[in-house]
Amino acid sequence: MRKTAPSADMPSVPVPPAPAPMPGSGVPRELLMRHPRTGEERIAPVGYAWSVLLAGPFVLARRGDWSMALACLLLPLLGQALLAPQANRRHLRRLVARGYRAVSTVPGRVSHVEWALGMQIPRYSGRREDISRFE
Repeated sequence: MRKTAPSADMPSVPVPPAPAPMPGSGVPRELLMRHPRTGEERIAPVGYAWSVLLAGPFVLARRGDWSMALACLLLPLLGQALLAPQANRRHLRRLVARGYRAVSTVPGRVSHVEWALGMQIPRYSGRREDISRFE
């Protein structure tokens, strides 16, 4: 722990160290998504889907992506290797299509993910949004 320089009117206070950057490319590995109507939260992984590469159809079936799960079953290793780079992006798009919005837990995280994925992600405003357009 670093300490701030003591001043005459304020005693020395410990300052926590800055969080270490994530290993890799610097893109956040996950994004918190919240549904404005139900309040349900999901964590959307970002980047390469190692879980799909290693446990293919089981992970995809758990996410509800049955077409990709079937492709992994029909082409076991090749299908998993071909679909892993696209699985997380597709999962994020499915969440957005179902009405989920990104919650910014760290300043700039959603913008960084948008830049890295090349897609715009709607943000959760923290209040109950007009849901008539989702029904």
